Amino acid sequence: MGRKFEKSKNRSKETTRGIEKALETGEKIVEEKERAGDSINRIPEGVDDEVAQAIEPIKKAIVIEATADLSERAEKPVEDGKKELNEINEEADTEAQRAAQASEVFAETKGDYANKEVGDGIAEANKSQEGFEKTIAENEQARAEAEARLEKQRADTLAAI
Repeated sequence: MGRKFEKSKNRSKETTRGIEKALETGEKIVEEKERAGDSINRIPEGVDDEVAQAIEPIKKAIVIEATADLSERAEKPVEDGKKELNEINEEADTEAQRAAQASEVFAETKGDYANKEVGDGIAEANKSQEGFEKTIAENEQARAEAEARLEKQRADTLAAI
């Protein structure tokens, strides 16, 4: 594969790794929020009124702070990564179209001269097109999976304690 394909593939891998790292951070935030909520819920019933009145504001603060933390440390990097994947896909789509056009031009040339070379050119153009299309499909899958995981993290973070 050519330089453009390798650049596209490498950008995709780097971006996907960044998204994965942000999602792992989001999972840690959810775990921390749940751990804090579990701790608060261990306060025994029947405590003094003043202690009991402090519980709900603490629970609300935990949810608010975890939600803000998730937004900053997970949602924003994931959204930025998804935008980057979209840009990569647009470039890859352009390159796939160019490869398809090259294959068509090569095919038109076949039969006149250099048939072996033309056949090799068609094979390379098709391979390039398939590589870019595969990159697009992988990016779309990564984007969809990231969105699903992020949605679950949002729901888990907003869930009442």
